[in-house]
Amino acid sequence: MTLFPLDSFTSYDRSASVPPGWRRSDDGTVYQRGSGHTGSYISHGSWEAWVDAPMAPLVLACWKREIYTISCCQDEDGMANIVFRDRDAARFVDLAGRTGGELAVRIHRTSCRADWALGPDDWRYVAWPYWRRSRPPAFLMKVRFPLADVPELVGRFEGAG
Repeated sequence: MTLFPLDSFTSYDRSASVPPGWRRSDDGTVYQRGSGHTGSYISHGSWEAWVDAPMAPLVLACWKREIYTISCCQDEDGMANIVFRDRDAARFVDLAGRTGGELAVRIHRTSCRADWALGPDDWRYVAWPYWRRSRPPAFLMKVRFPLADVPELVGRFEGAG
């Protein structure tokens, strides 16, 4: 996913522009260079991005809940990932697992197992520091989960009160 400020495009219709890293085919379909993933343009408030098409509804649902994303990707192995700032990752995982069920079990099971003991549908988390000039470091967190969970996650985010 590529995020950029609203004034970064030269054309007025930003959804018609294709940012670096993406290309438009002759039939009008937008693809991400390198991966070949199809893209969707999304926007909410001051946020806009071209994202992998299967991830678009979930990223938009996050933004509507004021959970902001750094990047996202549908991986080739049936998994997906979103990178957040630490506080937004915590809000995402909390909201995703709040209503219980089998999905909540897979979300929370990860915290008590070694990586080699996780199942193929269990969620995974990776954090790393982001050093900022003359400010305390922040942490970025990648949340990795099955792409098949996206529709249920969107439903949970849209239905959460």
